[in-house]
Amino acid sequence: DMGDYVEFTHSWYNMLNGYIPTTDLNNPTPYYVGSGPNAGQPSKFPLDGDPVGDPDGTTTDVDGKGDNLAAGDRRMFAASGPFTMAPGDVQELVVALVAERGSDYLSSITAMKEIDVLAQKLYDDLFATVPKPPAPPKVAVANLDETIVLNWGSDLEAVAVTESENELTGYDFEGYNVYQLPSSNASLSDGVRLATYDLSNGVGVITGPRFLPEYGQVVEVPVQFGGDLGLKRYFNVTKNYITGDPLRQGTTYYFAVTAYNYNAEPKLIEDKSLESAAIVLSITHQGPKPGDIYNSEVSDILDVNHEGPSDGQVQVRVVDPTVVNGNSYRVEFVLDSDTNSVTYGEILWNLLNTTTGDTMLKNQKQVLSYDDNDQLIADGLQVQVSGPPLSINAIYEADQDGNVLDPRVSIEIPGYAGASLGTTGYIVDNRAGDVNLFGAGDRDFDRFDFWGMDDLEINFGETSLTWDYISEEVHYDSVAGDYSMTPFSMYRYNFTSGEKLRLFAGFWDYNENGTWDLDGDNWAGVYGEPCYEPIYAWQGYDVDGNEISYDPAKEDVYKADSWLGSETIANTTWGASTGEFAYPWVTATFMGMYLEGATPPWGNKIIFRTNKPNTLNDTFTFTAPTTSTSIEQAKEDVKKINVFPNPYYGAHSNEANRFDRYVTFNHLPQKATFRIFNLAGVQVRKMEKDTPEQFFTWDLLNESGLPVASGLYIVHIDMKDLGKEKVLKLMLIQSDQVLEYY
Repeated sequence: DMGDYVEFTHSWYNMLNGYIPTTDLNNPTPYYVGSGPNAGQPSKFPLDGDPVGDPDGTTTDVDGKGDNLAAGDRRMFAASGPFTMAPGDVQELVVALVAERGSDYLSSITAMKEIDVLAQKLYDDLFATVPKPPAPPKVAVANLDETIVLNWGSDLEAVAVTESENELTGYDFEGYNVYQLPSSNASLSDGVRLATYDLSNGVGVITGPRFLPEYGQVVEVPVQFGGDLGLKRYFNVTKNYITGDPLRQGTTYYFAVTAYNYNAEPKLIEDKSLESAAIVLSITHQGPKPGDIYNSEVSDILDVNHEGPSDGQVQVRVVDPTVVNGNSYRVEFVLDSDTNSVTYGEILWNLLNTTTGDTMLKNQKQVLSYDDNDQLIADGLQVQVSGPPLSINAIYEADQDGNVLDPRVSIEIPGYAGASLGTTGYIVDNRAGDVNLFGAGDRDFDRFDFWGMDDLEINFGETSLTWDYISEEVHYDSVAGDYSMTPFSMYRYNFTSGEKLRLFAGFWDYNENGTWDLDGDNWAGVYGEPCYEPIYAWQGYDVDGNEISYDPAKEDVYKADSWLGSETIANTTWGASTGEFAYPWVTATFMGMYLEGATPPWGNKIIFRTNKPNTLNDTFTFTAPTTSTSIEQAKEDVKKINVFPNPYYGAHSNEANRFDRYVTFNHLPQKATFRIFNLAGVQVRKMEKDTPEQFFTWDLLNESGLPVASGLYIVHIDMKDLGKEKVLKLMLIQSDQVLEYY
């Protein structure tokens, strides 16, 4: 109650200065601490205590303690200052009203203080760290006979904005949700979530605090339902997911695609994920317009031509048949040389439209599987470039002419063929009992990850001097009194140069007898089979570091100098060489004798074939399907013009209310003139269409704006641009009419 204006103003002024609200400006009365050790001392606050830290007012002044205010007096007043201002000065005041509710009155104060700190932090950094959801996806719609395509992967700039990281807030893009809604103004909770496509990064389902009325409190519940299966930027609608019915042409459906982000440890708010606003798409289902010809269908896979040495593959999928253009394209590969890039050193790919000369996609990552749909969409096409990883993909037995005798003679290769037994009951094994253990240092065939795209051949049709894995000296058979000629040779197929290099072969002479033995007492394979001593091989070099091959003509020199690291032999030893590889190129390879009486495949070869990822010398080309418009086709299509519902029984399910009455004509061209007659031949309505949609509605009113009577009507549709006409019969049964004026 302000009462007297002057007295109220004086009281107000005293309160602003931290005094009891009296009218005496010259002798203001201070507040006094009412309890605790400071009782009786002047204070600027009616209650200057800490209700959380000292709720009983033992050492501070809190509600209900002391004499300043009666218990439960809830009047509040906030002031700041003082300010020194000269005439004409301007002072900006920014006020934040802070409120929070906890589980009780004390926790509410604690929560309010935390919110106060948050508000101050946001203000200090100009609200740059305000958590916010990603930008909504920009969705393109394609209407087809039995499918509606929602595509938000074609606008590259929009995708980049939506999927950007926010270093200031700590919230990074995580995924997309696709919804069908019952109406244009429905909320997401009213609709059906059709799909969630999220990053494959270990996040998956995200939980957050939500107030649930059935529990009467805030509880932690799932708020995003990621499957950690990878992104996808299109969705094919094939039915009404709310009712389960098929899509019906002429019916309007409502969809939304949202984006959400994730912050594992949010500092400002409790929500770990924020979802973008739903931009509702109102889509009236319709097939191709009259005259439009689509020469492809959704999910068609195009033929692709490949030139180059790799095992890579490219799959091109039609996402939107309405925008493919018949142009030719080429996939090219580039090396990422940007040292600041997260893909530095990787082979990336570009998509070039060779018809127009435009680069459609640039610096895209390869995928390991066509199940990975995280590719952008260009001209209605999704291009998936798959380069196999650097790894061994086959170990097989062949004769000396290269004819395959057994396609899989090794222990199981993950992702490829399992084990077999060759022609003589053996199995190729290694000390690790596994294959392609990159970076682990395990004793598999390629312990030091040297092979890359090179292949290996072990030829049991040749003999060779060999070196010991430990001593690196030529093996000498002490029993026979001569150097051992081991019953195999080894070759490296250099993928880059195309050379076939004979390696300096060896084995670990574990029993120190100088010969390559079946030593089952010391060596057993993954299946427990007895194994020959483990095989090794080295790439040789000259003194200048150039790669050289084992030369049978120099075997006397090898015997004389013996040590593998000698300048006259291979110039390589453990940890050092004059060339690229300072360790054995082949490691820890077993010949396991699985069957009783088994032997190595004497006279034949064992080939280790590696994957050949895409290189800068590989290209893939393809041509897109076409779309076209034909006048002759349009003339044929308009024969399908019809009207629905027919008969019309007072109303139909798509009408919003009883004042929204209409029937719909379909398969219409851009321009058409409608004349509607009753059975007496009287024209009751004339209408003109000049819109790109193939649908047109009649509101069941005559030229005077009044509802027409029930009965049979003749509809004449004139399409002058096509030189075609169509006549339809329409039966109307109107509901009861209540008209104010006639």
